[in-house]
Amino acid sequence: MRRLVGSPWPVVSLALAVRVVYLVTYGGSPFFLAPMWDAGEYHDIALALSHGKLDPALTFRPPLYPLLLGLIYLLFGAGALLPRLLQMAIGTWSCVLVMRIGERLFGRTAGFLAGILMALSGLMFYFDLELLPTTLVLFLYLLFLYELLQVDSGVGSPLRAGLLFGLGCLARPLLLTFFPVALWWIWRGSQGLKGGVRFIWSAALPLAASLALHLASGSGPVPVSAQGGVNFYIGNHRAADGMTARFPGIGAGWGWEEVRRWAETRAERSLNAAGIDRIYWREGWREVSADPARWAGLMLRKAALFWNRLEISNNRDLYYHAERFK
Repeated sequence: MRRLVGSPWPVVSLALAVRVVYLVTYGGSPFFLAPMWDAGEYHDIALALSHGKLDPALTFRPPLYPLLLGLIYLLFGAGALLPRLLQMAIGTWSCVLVMRIGERLFGRTAGFLAGILMALSGLMFYFDLELLPTTLVLFLYLLFLYELLQVDSGVGSPLRAGLLFGLGCLARPLLLTFFPVALWWIWRGSQGLKGGVRFIWSAALPLAASLALHLASGSGPVPVSAQGGVNFYIGNHRAADGMTARFPGIGAGWGWEEVRRWAETRAERSLNAAGIDRIYWREGWREVSADPARWAGLMLRKAALFWNRLEISNNRDLYYHAERFK
């Protein structure tokens, strides 16, 4: 047993075995063969990119995953299997990263157990077989965290950490909130001011490339995506329940065309994606400031929903899915 602890191969073998079994049970499903909702939108964006076209919806999605998916479609065709196989490999690698990070922070035994738990986590292998950015996001975040710990021990690179940070932001910009912590972590270590500057410079490169892409496409100054404002508005308006992405007056069945029309009606003029994003941020803050007590109660409700044991489904009922494809 001691020989197994610290070796990545038990974690890799278990993670791959679980994912292959799930692939066999899920591979013939209509959800697998004909992606819908968010997965369908990512598929459509990637398909357009593989034919040299820009889908307008790309502006409202973090660009890294649809660009990667589009590259796969361009090189190998728009098949249902290959992207999932790649994501299975990435998800397995993430299990090893969890193991290594756990070893670094809590010791070999804790790291090994963390890797095993990650390999067996139902949500992890569920997302590995969906055309959604979750697997890529988690992998890049873990890879960035691992590199940050390596920098702290003197064997990592601030340049590499910054590049991973920037790529992680292009997969899902939530990582931007961690920027001050990451910069302080590097600055206070052996790398000092020079390491901090290198980190900032390399982190800015992917974001600058994304900004240039959006400017060239006519979307305006959008560093990552223009969906932050509409998500903020939907999550904080007076009828928000903290669970569902229901648009006031439309419900759950809204799309980006409805998002555009609603914002342009408020502005009484045509808007590019950056302008649409600003309108929603403005309206969202108006909803918050109109009734701060209501908003505080909504935040408490969201916190309770986050920390309870119920997994809130989004595109699909996770409990039905687990029962159907177990």
